[in-house]
Amino acid sequence: MDHVLGDGKDVSYDMLSELKYLEQVLKESLRLYPSVPFFGRELTEDVVLEGVAIPAGTIVDIQVSVLHRDPANWENPNDFKPERWENEAEERDPYAYIPFSAGPRNWLVPPLFFFLGRRGQPISFVDFAASARSSPKTRRR
Repeated sequence: MDHVLGDGKDVSYDMLSELKYLEQVLKESLRLYPSVPFFGRELTEDVVLEGVAIPAGTIVDIQVSVLHRDPANWENPNDFKPERWENEAEERDPYAYIPFSAGPRNWLVPPLFFFLGRRGQPISFVDFAASARSSPKTRRR
């Protein structure tokens, strides 16, 4: 991080885009604490789910908080592990991670969040990281 940000006084978007670990931390934070913990959708066709027929027109509630902690999709699902995002090419159901909902209404939110997450709080993050580095308990080995 020091290599990318230097003294942190003049932080640019290009510099922030090099902070891959920051993006991993943001994604893992949203996995554990999604900005949209649940949402509803109306079924447009009949669905059979685990042997139960659900007719079209039914409103279903998607529990994102539960989905993001499902051990079928996440190893040690309650642990905060930003490293799980190092290789995003992993085979994972595309709907296993939906921190901003899913579907056609979701086109703008994720890029906007990650832009603002990197751009909107760079000084706070730099200050936090600098204080964390000074503590022997938080040094990465």
